[in-house]
Amino acid sequence: FFSHLGVFLLLTTAAQPQALRGPTMSWLFGYGAKSKEEAGKNPEECTSSSTAAEARAKFVAQATGDLFKFYTSENESDCPSKFYLKQQNVVVAICKNEDGQGLSYMMKVFSPTEELILSQAVLPSMHLETHESTNSFVWDEVVADHQGRAMAQHWSIIFATNDEKPKFLFELRRAIFEATTQQPFVNVQEEDQSYVLAANDYGQSVDEALDPDVDFLAFDGLSIDETPQERRRRLESDMFYDAESGSEDDMVERITGASTKLEPRGEVNSLLVDSARHKKTFVVQGNSIGVFNRGHDDCMFDTEISNIQSLSGKAFTPSKMMLHNCDRQVVLLNNNDPKKMYPMDLETGKVVEEWTVDKHDAISVIHNAHSKKYGYEEETLVALAKNVAVGIDPRLSGSCKAIGNTQEYIQSKNPEFTCCATTAKGHLAVACAKGEIKLFTGVPGMPNPLNDKKTAPKTAKTVLPGFGDTVKALDITADGHWILATCASYLLMVNTQMPDENSTGFQDRLGKHKKRPRKLDLSPEDQLATGASKYTFTPASFNWGKGEMFIITSLGPYVIEWNFRRVQQGNLRAYTIKGTAANIISEQFLAVLPDEDGHEMPIVMAHPHDVTTMKRKSYGKDPSAPGLNLEFDRTEHRS
Repeated sequence: FFSHLGVFLLLTTAAQPQALRGPTMSWLFGYGAKSKEEAGKNPEECTSSSTAAEARAKFVAQATGDLFKFYTSENESDCPSKFYLKQQNVVVAICKNEDGQGLSYMMKVFSPTEELILSQAVLPSMHLETHESTNSFVWDEVVADHQGRAMAQHWSIIFATNDEKPKFLFELRRAIFEATTQQPFVNVQEEDQSYVLAANDYGQSVDEALDPDVDFLAFDGLSIDETPQERRRRLESDMFYDAESGSEDDMVERITGASTKLEPRGEVNSLLVDSARHKKTFVVQGNSIGVFNRGHDDCMFDTEISNIQSLSGKAFTPSKMMLHNCDRQVVLLNNNDPKKMYPMDLETGKVVEEWTVDKHDAISVIHNAHSKKYGYEEETLVALAKNVAVGIDPRLSGSCKAIGNTQEYIQSKNPEFTCCATTAKGHLAVACAKGEIKLFTGVPGMPNPLNDKKTAPKTAKTVLPGFGDTVKALDITADGHWILATCASYLLMVNTQMPDENSTGFQDRLGKHKKRPRKLDLSPEDQLATGASKYTFTPASFNWGKGEMFIITSLGPYVIEWNFRRVQQGNLRAYTIKGTAANIISEQFLAVLPDEDGHEMPIVMAHPHDVTTMKRKSYGKDPSAPGLNLEFDRTEHRS
């Protein structure tokens, strides 16, 4: 078998180096083999193919080049942190697993003498980066350090020629997509293929430019340098940050009275919203709502709305809370009775009505949103079920407040909607369980934002493909140019503008003009230092007011802020991170009115038993994630 396989590969890949010829090719098809010795012990187990044709089917792509390893130095003056040559003339190959466990791939690197240097699964956690300037690509591997702790190792290959690079990188991106979504790439529509492949490449160039009149550097405060070792030590120590230390430089301030007033019942905080009009923060704990007076520097407990009940007197714990009607009400959802919406008067603390979204009471509401972003004075709102988005007008008579016939707007194919958000003009974005995001001209049945004499259609104008991960929250810039989606392990930012920038995917079908999506997550070093795999991202949001400049979210006890303007320019590591005293349930920038500046507003956070604030001015001094020095040294590292 092996002699025939060697002849086959010699004839079909004449351009391959000597390292890929002969019986040692069995290592290439040995999935999961970590060394030459492991692969050589039982070659029959490393390839399930009985013919050379079957073996070739697993061989996806290969390229030649020089392998570099990134070394981090404690003494930059003596030995700078950069990529140092590990091995010249290597062969890197992508192999498809045939183990019956779905779509999966391995990437393997071989030396000129056919030694297996490394082998790892092809997944988004590789953090693939391609760099045209150096004709290279960079990826990450999690390994154990000398103390047995997990650490991130960075590798890079500089291609020997430009001829092999396009096919290899295409196949690598395709392998990442298929391994993530478990969907064959051939099933992706042609107009969406570039979009889905680009999402998992953190290094592709970005062509969008910022407004030259905006000095975004003046707002980010990301100028402090920090080595990866210093950063890891700081983040690990931040787990035990004392929020009551009281020093002037405190990033976090405990709110007086919050835990004293709300903790005795043993319930935990679950929801948080902030009112710009009343300068108050509302926090759900069990079937009560804590009300806090807040300012720029502090936030004090005010009162409590206790024992939330339906009109029939049945107590319930809200699963969703949204301010409404100039912040005079909150609209509550109840998982135990999802076919109703419960508007509560904040002055009396009582549920005053119960709304349904269908005359037959057959539709369960899973999410709601304002009919327009910052729609303080809007009477209408949006109710979302798993298969329909419908406008709600509380002024309608009867208990059903749906605008029009809800049954007419139900999607024929159940899209499993999960959440929605609107723009300042009333355009609607709805996310699906498998990650698709549908852009509607407006809320179906409500006045069309493009022509208020017509109603918005139920058909989406643009559908952004998903990546297999459920979107649990959406936010949109007021102008509708950028969508921010929250998934469990990453955030996704998408530019909705057409090439001429005169319209968006809400108004016109984007089709093949979809721009590269940006995946935001922590660097491998920060993921390990914070234990990020134990947590999921809380719903991310932009700062309030005119001119979105920052994105806020959290992972466990860590609050994370991305500089939106830097991300627009392609810097996906433009974030700051700080540990707090306890896990964060929900957070947001303090709300401001639409015509006010909100980029310097503090952050308010709900922990299980506390509510805390964080001053942005101090928080902005926290150093951003350090990027890799893309300098390649062709000498061996002195280690």
